[in-house]
Amino acid sequence: MAADTATNTISTLNETISTLESKIEELQAAVTELEHNLATEKSKADAAARASDNMTRRLRDAEATPEAHRLKAEAAFKTGTELQVVVTELETQASKANDKFSKLRAEAHDKILKLRNHIKSSELDAAHQKAKTQERDSSEKFSKLRDEANDKLSKLRDDIKSIREEAKAQASSLEAEKSTLSTRIDRLL
Repeated sequence: MAADTATNTISTLNETISTLESKIEELQAAVTELEHNLATEKSKADAAARASDNMTRRLRDAEATPEAHRLKAEAAFKTGTELQVVVTELETQASKANDKFSKLRAEAHDKILKLRNHIKSSELDAAHQKAKTQERDSSEKFSKLRDEANDKLSKLRDDIKSIREEAKAQASSLEAEKSTLSTRIDRLL
């Protein structure tokens, strides 16, 4: 009787371990998706920066006319708006990834708690220890994957912050140029 109980419980443990491994694969897929989305948003940020650089080059070649001032103002506004969209998208992706991680961890923890309630015989101590080890390993894998995703997101946020600050600096410079040119035009008039 005890042997049958042990066999059944070990079988249940194996099923739970397989389920946990499947959950880990789901989390890895979620992290991969997040990495893809982060790369996409990074490309958008790079494109915005290139557009700003192109506009700056056009302005350097243009004469000091009202049209040039208008182009400068449009470039600064467009860059700031695009960067805000990128930051918002990144925050949304990070929130979704964290929600999915929390759900998977809760499901795995619930299954392990239910399994522990069925373990009553001392003959199953070894199987019980194996389940505890699997839970710890799964938790470590979850934490590692989450930390890697957060590190990448943090780096991308830093990059975007730098681009945004550069755009603000360019906008301030353009405003100063506009003021100087307006003064000169007033004098000429």
